[in-house]
Amino acid sequence: LEDFIAATARYFLLTKSKKAGKVGLKPMLPITSGNVINTGAITPVFLFDESQVIPDSFEITYVPLADRKPFCALMLWRQQPDNDIGLIRTTEVRYTGTATDGPYEQHDLSAFCTSELHAVRAGAFIVARRRYVSHTLRIKARPQAYGSTLSRGDIVQVKLAKIASS
Repeated sequence: LEDFIAATARYFLLTKSKKAGKVGLKPMLPITSGNVINTGAITPVFLFDESQVIPDSFEITYVPLADRKPFCALMLWRQQPDNDIGLIRTTEVRYTGTATDGPYEQHDLSAFCTSELHAVRAGAFIVARRRYVSHTLRIKARPQAYGSTLSRGDIVQVKLAKIASS
């Protein structure tokens, strides 16, 4: 079950979370109180600074430029008539003016997706993530009270002083 959830949750814009020993699903994107994707400014759950970060634990990994090139996501979904066999449909998702002739990346949602809108939203997330995520950051933090409030997928901010050195 965990393998199935890990493979399909991202197409529902969900991620696995574990908090206080409880495993569950939570939205990948910030949501409003009405459970709608928040398109406004992102508010981090916590702010890390030098006092919480263990020295020399800061690691930043940049996504290679070749992996960030524009592409077209081919989203396969199933149109399910009431009294007939389902038909596999394809929807292309890309940014305007980019990847008009490829490269293409296919994502098969036909086993569980029966709405073109669902397929488009999942494709838009995949295309946007590839376009806007330029790096990942790994830090080790001192154990304090925030350890029980944060869970995987929470949006945090890291502010460290820039110190020039030779």
